[in-house]
Amino acid sequence: MTFEQALKIKSEHNIGVSSKSYRVCPNPKTDSKGYNDFMAELRKSRNLTDEDAKKYSTNMDFEILEGHYY
Repeated sequence: MTFEQALKIKSEHNIGVSSKSYRVCPNPKTDSKGYNDFMAELRKSRNLTDEDAKKYSTNMDFEILEGHYY
């Protein structure tokens, strides 16, 4: 999905849910390199924003990552 679609879905998931956090990330199914690089950096700093996902994406296909994965 596009970045804008992923961001919209993330916003919808965040409504009324305080126990989980969501993040836009490169799609692991279609962009394994971008996803792996993004996750490696996320584990180091945890300061990445949704916009940072664009920097790591190689094909501009995104997914929503639930908070318990990072």
